[in-house]
Order: sequence, then structure tokens, then C-alpha cells
Amino acid sequence: MRSTLADDPTLDCQSCGTPVRVLTDAEQQRVAANPYNYVVFCREHRDDARQKGF
Repeated sequence: MRSTLADDPTLDCQSCGTPVRVLTDAEQQRVAANPYNYVVFCREHRDDARQKGF
């Protein structure tokens, strides 16, 4: 059975909260250890984030 964004932990857009990517078990551990290293933006907000220096 294939998992979906609703079933698994995700990285969410920092602007709107849209799930951007499903995390693997290893990624979940890395994000839990250093959450500020994993700031992501969806395609809609990516350009705005780059202009702000992300």
C-alpha cells in the first residue's frame, strides 16, 4: 500500500503550510534533531522566499 501526504510526516511550506514533501524515516530523525535546517517553500512562495534571502 502506498502512503500519502495525509498519512506521513511532511515538510510544509513556511508561508502557507502546504505539504511539500513526505519524509522518510531517516529524514524524520534529521529534521527532529535540527528543524531549522529544513525550511521549505512551495513553488508558489519559492520566489518570494528567495527575494527575502532564503
